[in-house]
Amino acid sequence: MGFAKVLGLFALLSSTHAAMLQRTDSPCDFTNVNIDDEVFSRMVAKLPERIEYGPHGYRSLLPGLDVGGQTFEGLRNLRLLGSPTSYCSNGTRMVQADFLSDFDTHFWAPWK
Repeated sequence: MGFAKVLGLFALLSSTHAAMLQRTDSPCDFTNVNIDDEVFSRMVAKLPERIEYGPHGYRSLLPGLDVGGQTFEGLRNLRLLGSPTSYCSNGTRMVQADFLSDFDTHFWAPWK
């Protein structure tokens, strides 16, 4: 059991390290781009409390498993976790931001 834990920890740390590497394929101009807490706070404030996404009926996900549209609730309770990270991917400016909720945030989809 000890070897499995060490192997799992190594896999977790390796994937985390790989995710932190930023690509620099082509240059992007980030001058006059303001990404701070205030921008994300305004963005979260514009989110609806509830979003329904996907088909209203069921669709086959796997043989024998049908799922319906997804519902997300509690989106206005999100807050920015850490600082946003800007990076360039294939000449396109991108921003990565992590969000956290101290309250109930639900995601569900009907299935049969």
